[in-house]
Amino acid sequence: MSSSSKPCGVTVVEHPPLKPAEIERFRAAFIAHGGDMATACQHANVSLVSAYRLLRNPEYQAVMTDARELHDKMLDDRLSDLMLRALTATQDRIDHGDVVVNKDGTTSRKPMSGKDLGITMAILYDKRALLRRQPTAISTGSPEDRLEALASKLEAAIRGAQVGGEGSTTTVDMPASE
Repeated sequence: MSSSSKPCGVTVVEHPPLKPAEIERFRAAFIAHGGDMATACQHANVSLVSAYRLLRNPEYQAVMTDARELHDKMLDDRLSDLMLRALTATQDRIDHGDVVVNKDGTTSRKPMSGKDLGITMAILYDKRALLRRQPTAISTGSPEDRLEALASKLEAAIRGAQVGGEGSTTTVDMPASE
């Protein structure tokens, strides 16, 4: 980075293109810091102007997209590990109970309460359904019936009638177009 002074007292800072080693250092910092440009530039000792100039270059946009995808994969792997550990700990709680400290300072296991078991089961059941791409809520009536009900509500809204259930109403005043 060089600077030069103009006659009017303004200093112009020139940012030369990044060298391959600087680009790689910036890319590694960009991945390590989750795509945070300012932090990556600081750790790679690269100017923010040069980094943004680099990103405008179509050749490097793909590199940075790959860097973001790699960072996302690293986060996904870490979250998957945490989920597995949490599931293992939850299974231990279900199988052996919660650890409690007795009055004499010793520890023992107390079975999980019915409330905790019920909540845990409901959450796990719901998440399993999501993983299997199954519905997590069941709607009554056919899709056609639900669409008819929605169409009726919209027609009523257009006519300026009140729409909504108990405790909530919406009034839409629209001029008649007949």
